[in-house]
Amino acid sequence: MLYLVDASVFVFRAYYSVPIEIADPDGNPVNALHGFARFLGDLIEKYAPVHMA
Repeated sequence: MLYLVDASVFVFRAYYSVPIEIADPDGNPVNALHGFARFLGDLIEKYAPVHMA
């Protein structure tokens, strides 16, 4: 099965749903990246897609 992910929607959602305290060692916020990676991990675990784009 092929999954097409519209990343902009999920990154925007993750930016506002993950606490702002998440930052890299330089203090840059990485909450959107963390939330999006968590979303992708959950998607892969739940559906085990063969292809993603």
